[in-house]
Amino acid sequence: MKFKIDELPPSTNQLKYYNSLKQNWIKRNLIKTNKKFSKPISLKMKIYTSNIRRDIDNFLKAIFDLLEKSSVIRNDNLIYKLEVEKIKSQNECIELEIRPYPLFTK
Repeated sequence: MKFKIDELPPSTNQLKYYNSLKQNWIKRNLIKTNKKFSKPISLKMKIYTSNIRRDIDNFLKAIFDLLEKSSVIRNDNLIYKLEVEKIKSQNECIELEIRPYPLFTK
């Protein structure tokens, strides 16, 4: 399953305001789908950003929380494999691909 998010999450460097900014970002970017994952998954993520100096791990927690709040995954502890790539681009967005984790498909 593939998704595209057209807005990057807030930076954790804005720690004082981070939770409020993250909650607003999640509300604006809820994913609408009927597909729900309740077993372990593999998550592939491409982050297109103009700020290539931003730490890659600053994106992750907000994206995991978005997947949970959108009910795409039951819990982010279901992410068994994670592949993340940061790409310099003026067209900022995030592309996600979620697949069942192979060891748990049988």
